[in-house]
Amino acid sequence: MQPQDTGGSGFDWPHAVSALGGAIFGAISSLAAWFWRVARIEPTIRADFQHDLGEAERRVEARIDGMGGHYQEYFEGIRRQYDDLRLEVEKDFVRRDDFNRMRSEDREAAEERRKENREAFDRLERKIDQILVRQP
Repeated sequence: MQPQDTGGSGFDWPHAVSALGGAIFGAISSLAAWFWRVARIEPTIRADFQHDLGEAERRVEARIDGMGGHYQEYFEGIRRQYDDLRLEVEKDFVRRDDFNRMRSEDREAAEERRKENREAFDRLERKIDQILVRQP
């Protein structure tokens, strides 16, 4: 039996195709096995993740509650200062009847000044008339 002539290149196509097919089959089977394992492990991973997430939320809530106490004291202090200041202003502020009395006193004083100004203006007019009458 004589060896078959391959055209001088020495390349064997059936061998290359079978090697490529084996590589593709190996890759697909590896991916399928990986997906199968992940699908079996996924509920465990999900449960662990939910547990860790729940614990993290509890820690954050505890921390926020701890901070809330500090801020609550701070806001109560501000509210107390505001209420004290408001009470002080209400006690020391001019009361309505005092304000009305002061306003009436100011009006009386203003009316008195107007009367004095009219009298002074009348005296001035008389003096001007006297000066004008005396001139030759």
